[in-house]
Amino acid sequence: MNIYDVFAKAVELGIKHDFRPKREVLSYPWQEQISYNGKKFVNPYADTGIMLAKDLGVEVRRVAVGIDIGQDEVLTAIEWEEQTGKTVDLFLSHHPRGKPSSSFPAILKTQLGNFKNLGVSVKNLEKYYDQQVKEMERELLSSNFARTYGTVEVLKRHYLSIHTPADNLSARFVEKKITNACPKTIADCLEVIRIIPEYQRMEEEFLVHPTILSGNPKNKLGRFILSEFVGGEEGPIQIFKAIKRSGVSSLIVMHISDEGLQEAKKEGLNIISAGHNASDSIGLNILCDELETHGIDIMALGGFLRFSRLSKT
Repeated sequence: MNIYDVFAKAVELGIKHDFRPKREVLSYPWQEQISYNGKKFVNPYADTGIMLAKDLGVEVRRVAVGIDIGQDEVLTAIEWEEQTGKTVDLFLSHHPRGKPSSSFPAILKTQLGNFKNLGVSVKNLEKYYDQQVKEMERELLSSNFARTYGTVEVLKRHYLSIHTPADNLSARFVEKKITNACPKTIADCLEVIRIIPEYQRMEEEFLVHPTILSGNPKNKLGRFILSEFVGGEEGPIQIFKAIKRSGVSSLIVMHISDEGLQEAKKEGLNIISAGHNASDSIGLNILCDELETHGIDIMALGGFLRFSRLSKT
């Protein structure tokens, strides 16, 4: 696989596991066309893209993958290269840097489509999302987009950011685990999540584990959805009332703000916070397993908890 192939595969998997139907994903207002050597595909994810790769045809034999890949991780990989004589061909960060970071606010309103396709009425919510997008765009004015870019450019390296596609993989994986286990209570659901390897490792090595933030552990799980796993960041607090009115009893989130938690509690929603890095690692692991099937080696950096689900037989 070359860099183009890696990027195309990540977007393909993201679209396949999106909560929205493919036609809706590909008709989203923000999109870019990626072309190389007569091939092309549409990238509909504003938080995903090329930070720096002047030649998409570069063959990829090893990828350094991280939740965050900054200057520290880049220099760590280069020192490793010097020690081993091996080469990292591509850096792949989950959280966007450079240009994909500057277009990050455009991903937020995908949540409207996600919620709609999860059976939540989003009527009259768009104005709150528009307001939050404007706030996000204003915050961007103080960001240093060129910092990691400058390091990678000086060192003549290649760098991709893969955010929402990996989050889609994670959300669908956790959703399926819970659905197949048929937990009856909040406590039962929590245990289903805790035994997923990425969460297990986070708890064993760093003492951080999924937690019930709202609701009695004996409460019935009822209808649940994964909220905030995808769509860039937590949406406006008005969404919690819409979620409750749509018959949802429980939310599984990566994390939640104090303001969001208080609003969710006011609506009587059960909340399980699964944790950020472990949740992000699930989607990255699924993507990395796909890359490994194409002969690519994976180096885990930047908070990424590598766990392969490929058969070792």
